[in-house]
Amino acid sequence: DQITFRQLQGLQAISRGGAAYAPPGAGPAGLRVPSFAEVLDELRTLHASTGRIVGVYPEVKTIGQGLNSYNRALADAMLAELAHPRHGRLFDGRRGNVILQSFDGEVVAYLSRQSSLPVVQLSPQCPARADIPAIAARADGVGTQAAQADADCLQRLRAAGLFVHVYTLSNANPDLHATMFRNGVNGVFTNAPDTAIAQREQALPGAPPRDWVAPARRRRE
Repeated sequence: DQITFRQLQGLQAISRGGAAYAPPGAGPAGLRVPSFAEVLDELRTLHASTGRIVGVYPEVKTIGQGLNSYNRALADAMLAELAHPRHGRLFDGRRGNVILQSFDGEVVAYLSRQSSLPVVQLSPQCPARADIPAIAARADGVGTQAAQADADCLQRLRAAGLFVHVYTLSNANPDLHATMFRNGVNGVFTNAPDTAIAQREQALPGAPPRDWVAPARRRRE
């Protein structure tokens, strides 16, 4: 059975609990599931009222493999919403506040062709050396599991001009944030952003403590 977005909006999202997440009773009883457009509207309103810019890192969650009709439609809808005139070019990349991502290489290549925004190739493992040239031809960075981001992985990805983000850190192992930053990753996906900020400041003293800027789009032939 299919679930419509209208039905999803009738649900209440809560924490799953456990060491990696806040206890279910620690926050609101439940949060309504927002649309992507609503998230961007909230960030635009925040910018208009405070001048603050919050980064967005949307992912094309694919069904099936490759650039099929569903995956292409989802990618197109995401790009269209980011470029909607009501946002006043807040999400056009000039402010370094948007990165696009997907696990599917064909979708990553499509996003790169259709947009000037930086694009990340997600991968559950650090890409094999033989696969890196093809990834570098379509992506600006790689997002991989933290456990895969050893020194050799980081060296070969950097040598190809790719930035590296790792996923998914949490308070189940808070010190791993600092370890990843010391190892030279460019950023982390985390369930504990406050911990990430504190650990980044500890690992990289003197770095801007709360500024978030997306890496520049690579120039590809």
